[in-house]
Amino acid sequence: VNLYRYAFNDPISYVDPAGLKSHRVILKVGKFIVKFGENVVSGPPGKHIQFHWGNKPSFLHAFKTHLHFGGKGGSSLTYGTIGKTAGNLYVAYELGKIAGKVGIWVGEGFGNGIYDLLHPDEAGDWTDAFGNPINPVTRELINRQQSVARPSDPNLKIGPAGYGSAHLVPAERLLNYRVDFENDATATAAAQTVNISDPLNANLDWTTFTLTEIGFGDVVLSIPPDSHHYQHTVEMTQNGTTFEVKIDIGVNLGTGELYANFYSLDPVTGLPPEADVGVLPPEDGTGRGMGWFNYTIQSKPGLPAGTEIRNVAEIVFDGQPAIATNQVDPHDPSQGTDPDKEALVTIAPETAELTVSSTLGGAVLTPGEGNFTYGWGESVTLQANPDADSYFVSWTGDIVTIVDPNSAETTITLYDDFHIT
Repeated sequence: VNLYRYAFNDPISYVDPAGLKSHRVILKVGKFIVKFGENVVSGPPGKHIQFHWGNKPSFLHAFKTHLHFGGKGGSSLTYGTIGKTAGNLYVAYELGKIAGKVGIWVGEGFGNGIYDLLHPDEAGDWTDAFGNPINPVTRELINRQQSVARPSDPNLKIGPAGYGSAHLVPAERLLNYRVDFENDATATAAAQTVNISDPLNANLDWTTFTLTEIGFGDVVLSIPPDSHHYQHTVEMTQNGTTFEVKIDIGVNLGTGELYANFYSLDPVTGLPPEADVGVLPPEDGTGRGMGWFNYTIQSKPGLPAGTEIRNVAEIVFDGQPAIATNQVDPHDPSQGTDPDKEALVTIAPETAELTVSSTLGGAVLTPGEGNFTYGWGESVTLQANPDADSYFVSWTGDIVTIVDPNSAETTITLYDDFHIT
């Protein structure tokens, strides 16, 4: 399994990427099964309208609807025909809920199963960028809000996913970066010398730079902990020719320039080997022409919320014109640059507001009802308590980060100011 490929070339930003479980949302066929399961018994209203009855002997009251809490009283012995009607509705509704849940399980499993078969290299446990589990029902919304641009350009720089289109991250978070470079499949010779310049953003604390991994082809180097500079020589053999690859990676603390150099040399002459061998042969689909390195770094302390941090690297193969990782077209710099390819992260606010309310039929015990202030990215326990003649149905509002919106006791993670009911 190519761990980098199925983790979008950014395994350090994912939790347990080797879990081999699809993080993709269900396919349309799965959604259809879910919808069918929700409506096959309970009818078109599905599980989104609940019937409240049993408190008064009124036909109209028997069909009163609520969005969150619905009564479960009523029986043919208490209210005669009205109670019998209400009781039948309740039974139908309960069956509908069961069918809906079964539909969700079957639909999600079926859809994910098909997706995994079609995309076996994109499996992975699904959590948000900060390791919090995500309710499968809300995956599609999370995917839209927290997705990271993954250009097809083989020469690119990837930063932390963060949250939302601004890629929000807390100020104190360690930032993970990765630079990818590749010798194009159309190249007529191996790349023997690769020079990469990555001017670090001025809002980063350059002294916290730590190299975490280097790789090219099938070579993956384990870097000693707390490595701020790294030199190493790797012996390679290609087409019957043995040569060395000398690696030198570090940061110039005076200028903030991160440099990464790969030199292919004949161990006897100290000169480049024959043109058909080198650190990166033309890529042929096996990964032999691909290289990368990963590092971590922290932002400077005290940055105000909303501060943007962008980074662009430049890659030079054998003295050819530099390729910037934010180019629209890596082969044509005249096409300009793409801001979505600049590894953007934005410093998040220190706090987030949570507003909680309830509807008729129950109350929210934890954290209570009203306005609350928490640390940005903090997970908060939610607990709803229905009245004696009612039952809990679901949370509504800004539920995208609620672990299970259909559970009376769950958690919500505050990546923004949220209002829930």
